[in-house]
Amino acid sequence: MNQLPVRSAKRYFFRFNTGEVNAAKKELGALFTPVIEQTKANSVIVYGADRQADEFRAVAARSAIAPRIPELGVTIGEEGTAILRRTTEPFHATRIGDERFANLPECLQYGVRNLLIFPLRAEDHVLGFLTLGRTSEEPFDPASIPAALPVAHVATAILERDALQIALKERKLVERAKGVLQRRRRISEEEAYNLLRSQSRRARRAMAEVAEEILSEAALRKTA
Repeated sequence: MNQLPVRSAKRYFFRFNTGEVNAAKKELGALFTPVIEQTKANSVIVYGADRQADEFRAVAARSAIAPRIPELGVTIGEEGTAILRRTTEPFHATRIGDERFANLPECLQYGVRNLLIFPLRAEDHVLGFLTLGRTSEEPFDPASIPAALPVAHVATAILERDALQIALKERKLVERAKGVLQRRRRISEEEAYNLLRSQSRRARRAMAEVAEEILSEAALRKTA
C-alpha cells in the first residue's frame, strides 16, 4: 500500500444524504452498473471533499439494497483517518475483526462487511474516495481493482473539475468582498485582504464564507 507522509489532522467526517445521492451526477451513475456486475459488489459510492477539508459527502451511489437511514453523518477514528489521508493506492478493508472503517456510511446503510477503497487524489490533495462494498464475508478478488479503476479515474477528473469551479467561484467572492471593504473603510487592496483573512481566522471559517457574509450585509444596506 503506497502512502504519503503522515500529517496531523482531525478525524474524517462522512455524510450520506439519500436525497442528494438519488439526484447524483449522471456521468458517474452510468458507470456503476458494469462495475457492480464485474466485481459482484453490493454497493458503489463516490465521496467528494466538502468545503471543510476533513469532511466528505456522498455525491453518487448505487446499491440494490435500500438505505436504512435517510440522512447519516459519521466520524471515523484517528487510525482510519490516518490511513485514508496518506494512502495513494486502492486497498481492501473488512469489518470482520477490524473496526477502523466499521462505521462508514455504506456499512451502516447497506450492511457492508467488505470494502475496496480507492483514494481519489490530485497530487497530494484528497478529492474524495470511491468505495465498493460487499455484504458477504467473501473479500474482493484482485481482479476487482482493475475493473473499478476506470470509474475511479473518471470520478477523480469530475471531482477535480468541480473543485476548480468552486475555487474560482470562491475567489470571485473574495475579490468582491475586498472591494466592499476598500470602499467602506477607505483602505488599500492589500489591507482589505489582510482584514478579510484576519476575520476568517478569528471566526475559524473559510474566507469565502466570510466574504459571502460581507456581500450579503452590503446588499442589505443598499436596500435599507
